[in-house]
Amino acid sequence: MWPIDRPPHWVGRTQELAVLRAGAEALRRGEGTVVWVEGEPGIGKSSLVAHALAEAGDPEWDIGWGIADQLTEQLPLRPMLDCLQVKPGSPDPRRAHAADLLRKQRLGLSADGDAGYQLAAAIDQLRLLLIATCRSAPPRPEVQQLRTAVARRGGAVITLGPLAESDVAALVAKMLGTPPGDALRQLTAQAAGNPLYLRELVDALVRERAVRNGPAAEISVAWDQLPPSLAAVLNDRLSSVSAQTAQMLRTAAVLGARFTVADLAVLLRRPAWDLAASLQEAAAAGLLAGSGAGLAFRHPLIRQALYESMPAALRTTLHTEAARELAATDADALTVAQQLSAGGRPGQGWTRAWLIRAAPALTTQAPQLAADLLRLELEETAVGDEAWDALVVCLVRALLAVGAYQEAIRQASRALTAMTDPARRGETSWILAHAQWGAGSNDDAISVIRQALAEVDLPRTGRPGCWPCLRRSNGTLPAWTPPTRSPAGR
Repeated sequence: MWPIDRPPHWVGRTQELAVLRAGAEALRRGEGTVVWVEGEPGIGKSSLVAHALAEAGDPEWDIGWGIADQLTEQLPLRPMLDCLQVKPGSPDPRRAHAADLLRKQRLGLSADGDAGYQLAAAIDQLRLLLIATCRSAPPRPEVQQLRTAVARRGGAVITLGPLAESDVAALVAKMLGTPPGDALRQLTAQAAGNPLYLRELVDALVRERAVRNGPAAEISVAWDQLPPSLAAVLNDRLSSVSAQTAQMLRTAAVLGARFTVADLAVLLRRPAWDLAASLQEAAAAGLLAGSGAGLAFRHPLIRQALYESMPAALRTTLHTEAARELAATDADALTVAQQLSAGGRPGQGWTRAWLIRAAPALTTQAPQLAADLLRLELEETAVGDEAWDALVVCLVRALLAVGAYQEAIRQASRALTAMTDPARRGETSWILAHAQWGAGSNDDAISVIRQALAEVDLPRTGRPGCWPCLRRSNGTLPAWTPPTRSPAGR
């Protein structure tokens, strides 16, 4: 389901629409195409794609989408998997199989950042129209590299600029049903051709009953409250909903661009049914839209405006509280981890217990995020703490999963100098050997295993994985496979 509705009124962008129509026609012929759409916030990137697909798309096409925001920054593969609807338990056996392969190979959601590049490079072999929308500035190096790769591979790059003055007037005329007069033209010119800002500005005028229709639409009262920025005019839209609904939306913004009603209910400590009226009010006001089994902000900038309207210290506290509340309800490990990462407050008793319990699942889904959280927690935990051994073992496993072999070796070696529990020592030695093997230090790995086997207090449960492997391999490590990287992650 496409989260951005097709704009009710459309003007201009003829050349840009032609590029997207060409991509749709290529798909209809069975050819793959990549289109990159860039521009400033609110310039109409998502609206352009929605309008083009509504015009040139096929009802039989399977359209998916994914959104990247602050909470998914450490999960570069997440937007792609969301877009392709690859998830465990999918009714489509192909998608379920792909999700299972990712789980078994421990790629999770943290494949290398060039996964998008690999998909773009293989597009001519796929029956796929891949469209990316991106803010034009400031470009991150990874984003710029991907843009360059798309252009080099023959993909189309669309750079959206401001609407022309005539298009601004035409859009205002369509919204009001009457061409704008001189005073209204001067006012709307301050939107600088930004369609979202323009629409929100005209909507605000209508809400305030500040427009007088006649042969030409004019401002009926002195308008001296022009919002100084797009964020301000988006915040002004909140005046159209109740205070209770506005507060609910600010809480929802903490959860990200998309969220479930169940998670929102947990954060607000209210039953889901009690949120129905406010959610319906927000949807009617054009602030929220349906997104599969959940909800999404109608535009990422709406969520950004709500989120940034709160002080940074408050946002951090809310993320930390969200993580704790969600963890208490056994929410999905990735959802809790994203909130915990955004909160950035390690060293709390519950976080240690939760991380140790959730580490296996989180390492499978998002090993880099797991490693980052475990590393921070370990730094706040004293070596003699009862949780220290478990945390360091979980961290080394996560580092192994992302291929950070040198750090895994350092952490495991340090741990072995402090660990006294024989079972933990045996487990850590085995992980250390695998990290050394992954780093190409086979002799060191064999030495570690031999040393572990020589310890008289090594539990019998710790020996089967070591001794038979050495015996069968004549002194070499077994054919253990480190985290496999698919072609899209090399």
